[in-house]
Amino acid sequence: MNDVETYFCLCKDSCRYGDVDLAEKDSLLYGSGEKLYIAGNCGKASEIFRNYLDEFQNGSFRINALYYLADCANMNGNKEEALKYYTEVIQVPNNDFIVQSLIAASTILYGKEDYQKSLAYYEELENVTETPEYKVIALRVS
Repeated sequence: MNDVETYFCLCKDSCRYGDVDLAEKDSLLYGSGEKLYIAGNCGKASEIFRNYLDEFQNGSFRINALYYLADCANMNGNKEEALKYYTEVIQVPNNDFIVQSLIAASTILYGKEDYQKSLAYYEELENVTETPEYKVIALRVS
């Protein structure tokens, strides 16, 4: 039912089921948000990802949660919030979402006419991507 918090409260209050360790809670809480994100329910997924990041500032799925929050905000037209999360993703080198985050952040910044920051992200994109079409995008802009 994607109500992980209630599950943990029940586990904590019930002696029969024991205590859930933090690693399991980290995985379950993130996983419930990811399921909702994949199903297209960005509203509820975003709420869960925010709770996840509040509880697990250095959680195992921090970068994923930040990226999905950014993507949901971007899809909902909240460019400032999206840019905030994309920027956090970009600050962590060599992650699975850096290329997509650089593209999205540079596009948002370009749309805001912040050409200097946009250019910096396009240049970084050129350096980190291995995909030829993304290199062309980065080179064309820079």
